[in-house]
Amino acid sequence: MQFSKLVVAMVLGFGATVAVANDVKDGFYVGGSVGAFGMTGAAGDEEGSSTAYGLNAGYQKYIDTRTSLFFDLAYTKTNTSVNDKFLVPSVLVGYDFTLSNGKRLTPKVGVGMYKSYFDTNAGEKDGNTGVALKVGIDYEFTKNTYVGLMHTHIDAAETNGRITTLTLTKKF
Repeated sequence: MQFSKLVVAMVLGFGATVAVANDVKDGFYVGGSVGAFGMTGAAGDEEGSSTAYGLNAGYQKYIDTRTSLFFDLAYTKTNTSVNDKFLVPSVLVGYDFTLSNGKRLTPKVGVGMYKSYFDTNAGEKDGNTGVALKVGIDYEFTKNTYVGLMHTHIDAAETNGRITTLTLTKKF
């Protein structure tokens, strides 16, 4: 009797795994974001914050039924006095948790490079490059539409920046 319950549980468990495997798919995505940008100077002092908004696009590739890689390109613009703009190509890894309502919750973490562009006080154009660390979470709002939160830490020579945004993404 116990053995038959174990077999039934294994079959049902396998069925659930197959359902998840058939439901996930690789694909391209596009999205938008709005949030905040802040900088900290070399001495650790806060150098101000502003609104940040942007666009992102990329490709999500599943490694198995729950783990995926995101090849992402994000563009973020801020309304700082020097008109900061950031281009951040990155690779993230995410893991899908299926909630009781059937929706996915996907925490993700990654690393990339950034290129910043800004106006100098003399009215000239300038920029920096460096490492960007990313951590975020997405919730499947409707099929192939996700809302999320993304935090990007920008490591620069003299200042460190952080971009925290609310995201809306559509997968194709």
